[in-house]
Amino acid sequence: MPFPEAEPVVGEYRLRLDATAALGIPPHVTLVYPFMPPASINMHVVSGLLELLALVEPVPVTLATIGWFGTDVVFLRPEPAGWFIELARRISNRWPQWQPYGGAFDEIVPHLTIAHGDDTSALREAARDISTRLPITSKASAVELIETTPTGRWAARHSFRLGR
Repeated sequence: MPFPEAEPVVGEYRLRLDATAALGIPPHVTLVYPFMPPASINMHVVSGLLELLALVEPVPVTLATIGWFGTDVVFLRPEPAGWFIELARRISNRWPQWQPYGGAFDEIVPHLTIAHGDDTSALREAARDISTRLPITSKASAVELIETTPTGRWAARHSFRLGR
């Protein structure tokens, strides 16, 4: 779920400290990754996503607090977190073979990654600076299905508006 409103606040740090930014992935909250291979995404899957996402109403979202995974990933926590968790579960219940993060974690932690790596001082600097520019407000109103292109960059293959 893209959050372009976060770009002015996190963009500089993402470009330096999050390799996904250089691959064309905008600031976002991941719902289900990995998802099915692009060759498997047919009209049946697209219609299933359209149907599922039409039942989900858009919500206002606030990115107001910094979180950490260990000492090597700094992120923003979206609120309401439960809304993101429920949406990720709905998608993975529809396609149970595709669980968030491959089912590697017992808990879904919605997050917008700012930076990751082993340069702890750079991560702390990013967290300090960004925390002074919060909150970021937005609306969760669309989901993008993204995939890697032949050049190695990522691009939206489908975009789905939430609600009817």
